[in-house]
Amino acid sequence: MSSLKSEILNHIFSVCKINQINLEREDLQNDLDEFLRKIKAPKSDLQGLSWVFWLVEEISRKLPGYLPKLLNLLNLKSYIFDAVKQYEVRLSKINSNLYHSKSYKKGWCELYPFYVFLIKSHDYKHDEQFLFLIFHFIEHFFDVEDVLTDPDLATKSATRENEVCSKFRHLISHNNTNFHPKQNAFLLSHSKQTIIANLEEIQRENEDKNTRAYINSLLHFYFNDWSPAKSYNRHGRRGDLRFKRYQKPKYENLLSSDSIKVLKPEKEILHDGNGIFIDDLYEQMPYVLVNNEGTLENFEIKSVEKVFSKDTRSKRKVDVTSNVIRSHNIAKQDTRLLREKDLGILFTTLKAMAFQKKNKPLAIACWCMFLLSKSCEEVMELNFSYELEDARTGLYVDKYDDAWWVFNISQSLKSLIEHQGLHTVEDLAITRCPDFLRELILDNLKDKTQQKIFSNEDIITLKHRLIHKLKKVSEKSNSSRLSISTISNFVVNYLNATEVIDPIYIDFSYDVQLYMTRVARSYSNIEDHLRCYMLKRLWQEVKNDYKAYYKEELELKLFEFKPYKKERVSLGSKLTVRNETLSTLINKCVARIEELSKLSNKHSIDWLLNFHNSYVLYVTWMLMFGTGYRAVWNPLPTLSLYVPSLNLLGISDKDDSDFTHSRLVCIPSKLKQQINDYINHLESLRGLIRAQNSALALKIDQFTQAPSSSLNMKFNESASWYADIRNSRKNFGPLFIFEKQITGWKVKPLSPQKLIDNLPKGMSIPSNAGRHWLKSQLLIQGVRSELINLQMGHWQVGELPLAKYSSLRYNSVIMELLPHLDSIFEKVKWRKVKSILT
Repeated sequence: MSSLKSEILNHIFSVCKINQINLEREDLQNDLDEFLRKIKAPKSDLQGLSWVFWLVEEISRKLPGYLPKLLNLLNLKSYIFDAVKQYEVRLSKINSNLYHSKSYKKGWCELYPFYVFLIKSHDYKHDEQFLFLIFHFIEHFFDVEDVLTDPDLATKSATRENEVCSKFRHLISHNNTNFHPKQNAFLLSHSKQTIIANLEEIQRENEDKNTRAYINSLLHFYFNDWSPAKSYNRHGRRGDLRFKRYQKPKYENLLSSDSIKVLKPEKEILHDGNGIFIDDLYEQMPYVLVNNEGTLENFEIKSVEKVFSKDTRSKRKVDVTSNVIRSHNIAKQDTRLLREKDLGILFTTLKAMAFQKKNKPLAIACWCMFLLSKSCEEVMELNFSYELEDARTGLYVDKYDDAWWVFNISQSLKSLIEHQGLHTVEDLAITRCPDFLRELILDNLKDKTQQKIFSNEDIITLKHRLIHKLKKVSEKSNSSRLSISTISNFVVNYLNATEVIDPIYIDFSYDVQLYMTRVARSYSNIEDHLRCYMLKRLWQEVKNDYKAYYKEELELKLFEFKPYKKERVSLGSKLTVRNETLSTLINKCVARIEELSKLSNKHSIDWLLNFHNSYVLYVTWMLMFGTGYRAVWNPLPTLSLYVPSLNLLGISDKDDSDFTHSRLVCIPSKLKQQINDYINHLESLRGLIRAQNSALALKIDQFTQAPSSSLNMKFNESASWYADIRNSRKNFGPLFIFEKQITGWKVKPLSPQKLIDNLPKGMSIPSNAGRHWLKSQLLIQGVRSELINLQMGHWQVGELPLAKYSSLRYNSVIMELLPHLDSIFEKVKWRKVKSILT
């Protein structure tokens, strides 16, 4: 058994103990072996296995109804899948790299083609229709597995299994820009004939030769009509093999020098008197030559059509806008905001459309786009169900006829098994649907058993009708703002303009990714009751704007404050500690310091170094929880960026050579007092150890004198010096610890693992728990999203706080942030601990 497999078994066995699943280790190993044999994984190497679990999790999130059947197809027990899904698998460094590897080894495509297809899932398109196609491919693969592995049907170089897995991988790869099926191309049906018909239609319409070849292999796979490979005899080489004779090139002297010559062309390149070359008067070759023959074949693309082909232009163009948006972490492009007048026109129009049977689907689509901040295509894919398990990404109607929007909350960061005292989070965000919209949707349903809200509507036709209707209304009311884009982006643009609530509440509620990266979702943990209250606050603000303009109340109730669960549940980050856990950490760290302070052997070097270690660990944890510092090596590398008079601290915890993400953060008053006392502690420590370790005493001198000495450096010198010490694994800063080794005590920089190893007995929290906790607490306090992004180091284009064009005033930031930070610290009882050395 490989070491990676052994560690995975240990992880699953530990989770089974936690969940009180009584299984013998031998039975667990047999279940895991059955799964590995089913997916045809290499016996001695499980490289990339995490992506198999990731694919199953992605299908379970977007196609929840297909999860039980998929687990059955793969012989994957539900308790094994839950153990990997709920907890991060704790592995050694080597095995972790293998487990999460995105590559495969040489020869695996021939030996293990199906396993390679599964572990390359990160390269595929992950839309709902593609995931369904992957699921159906896996289902049909096991039905025809014997035929695919038949040696009589194999070619000289590969089996049919190898061929179809390779072609299917290339077909659904996100790099294949020539495969763009329609939104409704793959219907969620078990009918094989439906998928075959759709694939044949796509093959006829697609002009890319490779894509047609991929689909052709896939059609053979579904028809299961493979035939033995044919052998072709190719006698000799094609073409004329006679020796070619060419005329000698003509040369011409360059100026008066005989040693330098230039080639003289066969024809004189001279233009006529009008400045036109002779060759420009003739049209382009009307077709592409094949094998030097001038015959036109049906499959050849005419050159003029090729120049203006959409596929050809899409391959060659450089999408500058997309690159800029991706680099600045923006997910929404349309910035036009509907005014109060536009809202009134929109509400009046939708109210009138709701009474018209023909236009009722248009009204429902507009309301869904407006309230959920979804695009038209996303709205058309919303599910409908009377069962909560089947209603993910859609509407759920309970037994009391109350309607709820249900969306998944995906979190890439998982907690470890040994972590304790963290918030338990829900996987679903369930939000009350307004009563008027519920009635519209239920009245429009033709079949109570249908799985989608718009299952009976043609998506393309409905969208065209909606575009035409909004354009007509805009022209009639002299308003040019009503469009699908402005309606679906209203909430996002309204939040950017008003900052009435943080965008994360919309992100969690309706699975709207407002940022390109995962940072906003990964560090936020919010209570469900708070989320519902913030949504109510948003729509109340919209109603107030409407009332201020029209001088009357809006009749419609856009949101109702009613949490789905009465008990307190949390959503979001799985690595956020509870306030009770943090208070326990504080008390235990302080108790350890006080215990060492009362010992009688205060004059021994061992006592001194142990006391320093306990003291510096308390200061470091306070720094992490007070500033949102990432878990890095050598935090607080210098005191030169510490400005106690303004409660500011310079941070560079994730940066490049240009210090793009360096920032000044506001620190709580208790943390400022603790850092000041720690500086006094270092000065006292310096005097006590000068005789024992003069080099360390000199180093402490440099730490305490850094604010004044750094001012004497030039810019290039200071930048080079800071780049060398920040996050360094060799150079230690003011926060250092002593480690006892055979040769004596050694000074080591603080690392995330050392923080975890030195936690008080009985505690286990993530090393970056402070970052998750701080952002979650700032959200609870209602701090503006701009200031939260500033404190956390997350910002969009135009928000660089230290840029030359920035108009941010740190005095205003301090005045607004400091009371919230002090209140947060007071809630969990952080306190300044004075060192006995001072």
